[in-house]
Amino acid sequence: QEIFLRTDTAGGTLPAGKVYSPMVSSLDVAATAVALAGLPSDAALDGVNLVPFLTGEKTGAPHELLYWRWRSQAAVLDGRIPDSAWLRAGQPELSREF
Repeated sequence: QEIFLRTDTAGGTLPAGKVYSPMVSSLDVAATAVALAGLPSDAALDGVNLVPFLTGEKTGAPHELLYWRWRSQAAVLDGRIPDSAWLRAGQPELSREF
């Protein structure tokens, strides 16, 4: 899934036409929007500010692993291994160990 960001509204901070391939979380959108708005970072936000990665100030990926859990479903994405995912769906009492 892709997220598109209009760079003409980002105050010229982001390069036009930039495609960023490492995996990110939707939680990163809020942290990135806060940074683009020029507001101080908020420790209550779980996401990563992607601006340094999009501008080239930082290299690599903002996340090595991403985790999701909802009821009896869970997933882990490992950014070190292309196209890898660990998924679990089952009885709620079994997924507490995750």
